[in-house]
Amino acid sequence: MVARTGASSAASGETPVALTFTGATNVRGVKNRTF
Repeated sequence: MVARTGASSAASGETPVALTFTGATNVRGVKNRTF
């Protein structure tokens, strides 16, 4: 899941630290967007 979240964050141009917080906070939103 980290790799997928990282890919989404990278596409958005966010930093690894931001992707960690974003993934933890919006795990459902990120999961829906990734899948």
